[in-house]
Amino acid sequence: MPSASSAPCAERSATEPLRIFITPPPCMSTEYTMADTIALPDLETFYDALAEHIDRAGEQKTPLFLAKLALQLASEVRDPARLAHALEVALLDL
Repeated sequence: MPSASSAPCAERSATEPLRIFITPPPCMSTEYTMADTIALPDLETFYDALAEHIDRAGEQKTPLFLAKLALQLASEVRDPARLAHALEVALLDL
């Protein structure tokens, strides 16, 4: 049985391995979507800036830019369960 420190929403020590969840853990709402955490006008502003930066990166460098952006945002979120859930949400309706 996992210890309390390895629970999905517990603080993780620097030596504990990173665990990724396909479904959100019980402590996280199953109704979470990426838009739940930011106001619509702010999301639209970010979307516009994202489109501009994709254009600036150019077609050849867009995948690299998006990967670097995802890693930077992940380092700021610092919640493996939310990150794993965001990946699944992003795959919806492609």
